[in-house]
Amino acid sequence: MLLTMAATSVIAADEPLTVDYNDQDITAPLLPRSRKLKLDRFFQGRHPDGVRGTTYSSVPEPPVLPGEIQDPVQEALHSYACRYAVFGVAELQNSRSFIGKDEIGIFTKLRFKLVDSWSVQPGSKVQSFDLLVEGGEVEYRGEIIRLGNPQAAYVKGRHYLMIMHSANDKNKKIFVGTPYLLEISNGTIYPAPGWSPFKPGTTLTRAKAMVQESLEQKGCE
Repeated sequence: MLLTMAATSVIAADEPLTVDYNDQDITAPLLPRSRKLKLDRFFQGRHPDGVRGTTYSSVPEPPVLPGEIQDPVQEALHSYACRYAVFGVAELQNSRSFIGKDEIGIFTKLRFKLVDSWSVQPGSKVQSFDLLVEGGEVEYRGEIIRLGNPQAAYVKGRHYLMIMHSANDKNKKIFVGTPYLLEISNGTIYPAPGWSPFKPGTTLTRAKAMVQESLEQKGCE
């Protein structure tokens, strides 16, 4: 079973990135309804660069795997390739931050283009998709405020290894939550703090070979 390139698209490349009430509704459960995350409380703190706000952080944990697994990384890679909706290298094309529902928290809508799918699921693979994450920077009451999120420090134009289980909509083009942050630079993977299926400095070539090895051990069920 060989890894192949993505083949189809579900979002037009020139479609503008917009935010609507539906985005507020589906992101509301991501953050607890805590008074600490009400926007009017953001003025009480500042980031090191002087921008008002606070920081939200959720460190990724290893995936839950059934039974006693001898090699959890290999089993995780097999699961990503066989069962996950998005698994592969993607480029961040655009982003837009917005205020959460009831003025609780800040979120960012990210649009990615999948440039190399590592999924082996049959059928068409998404080539462009949106991801809604905690964190962002907006203007509020005439001042810029920020909810920092180290696990969502995406930069437009850069490439990332995206691992996302299931979409939030029937068209399978909108994902919600903070996945593993795996930035790619010069053909090398650099994970953010927290659990990662790949060690810092793993090359894309080696990472893809690891996925292939997991598939050779057993095929997709």
